[in-house]
Amino acid sequence: RWKVTQTGFDKSDLDQLRLQFPEKELTFEDMCISSSNEIAVGIIRMPDDWPTACICVIGPAESGLTTIANAWALEMKATRIEPRLFDEASADELEILASGKTVIDRGDIVTNERNLLYLINRAQALGGHVLLTSATSPSAWEAANADLMSRLQAMPIAELQEPDELLLKARLSAACQRRFIKLPDEVSAYLASRMERSYTAIEHIATQLDTVMESQGRKLTIPLARSVLPDGLDDEPESSKAID
Repeated sequence: RWKVTQTGFDKSDLDQLRLQFPEKELTFEDMCISSSNEIAVGIIRMPDDWPTACICVIGPAESGLTTIANAWALEMKATRIEPRLFDEASADELEILASGKTVIDRGDIVTNERNLLYLINRAQALGGHVLLTSATSPSAWEAANADLMSRLQAMPIAELQEPDELLLKARLSAACQRRFIKLPDEVSAYLASRMERSYTAIEHIATQLDTVMESQGRKLTIPLARSVLPDGLDDEPESSKAID
């Protein structure tokens, strides 16, 4: 990494320099679609078949809800609006949102209950479509407005599951690429058969690999990968363990 000194740039760590480029917005075609997400993705890509004007995609931490929301917006040419801006939207702006396709990522942190109820009701009346995302089902959200609470409890959901092996490998590869790490196929297979099947575990493992490789100056091999696995997961493949 570059260091600014009184005499200019210190290039002693040039070999560790990492250039950051804006990440390309992913489309559904760019994503790995597997048994873990194919049902949810299939549902949201067919808004004309939704039972109501508004549905919510839910999923575990790090499952890519924002990526899916953005991909849906790109495919549907929908309006993306942040919860904070939505809270401040005027009646005229809400009417525009309700008449088309709108996505609110992290719908669970919207605080203006009147606006959310208005959007849900008007989208239903005008034939619009609203996609929300959240880590939890809308039925678990807190709402003082009884009418809004009723709408949330009845809102259909499309749920992302924890990753299967196919999606785990794809997400682990992507996590490594973001850290400028080349993930060999044999290391990917080794980790996928032993690590915890969760999105948070994927990010944790990728971070640990990056840390060890950089601090020790080692290439990514199976022995290095074994060293970052939690105790008890470094030998026996996860898929072969008996379920109690």
